[in-house]
Amino acid sequence: FAANGSDVRLQDQSEAQLAQADASIAEGLGRLVAAGRITEAEAAAAPGRISITSSLPEAVADADVVIEAVTENIDVKRAIFAELDVHAPRHAILASNSSTFMPSLMAAVTTRPEQVLVAHYFNPPHLLPLVELVRGEATSDATIATMHALYTSIGKSPAVVQKEAPGFVGNRLQMALYREAL
Repeated sequence: FAANGSDVRLQDQSEAQLAQADASIAEGLGRLVAAGRITEAEAAAAPGRISITSSLPEAVADADVVIEAVTENIDVKRAIFAELDVHAPRHAILASNSSTFMPSLMAAVTTRPEQVLVAHYFNPPHLLPLVELVRGEATSDATIATMHALYTSIGKSPAVVQKEAPGFVGNRLQMALYREAL
């Protein structure tokens, strides 16, 4: 997002993780340049658009979109979504990068289930264009349209998954191919 002109706030409760962020960001930007996805100038400008903080309320105070990317632990994710619901502006869309948990599980702890979805990236996310946008039971068409336009604007290829299903589409296909290969 930063390489494409957006202001980004990176938050983590671990100071050690935050200390490593600059190096990880530089490495990712270098890979994007090497792959021809962004220019040297875009890579040089991107770090100036990224603020790093350990404070979740500070990170989301005036956010339009929040993308959670913590460990695959539903209790942790639900606790974060409850906190995001309190601190993010009312209009903010709340997305999880979960690869396994359905969006309705996170939406249930918010007062804005129509603005909750999964935005599941494939690894490595800075190089692979596919992002699954998984609609929860209450996710609005406006939320899906906004996120689809946002990801398209940064060169991603969003695929909208209209119905929650364990593993979504990408992981289910990947596992079927893996089983077949074995």
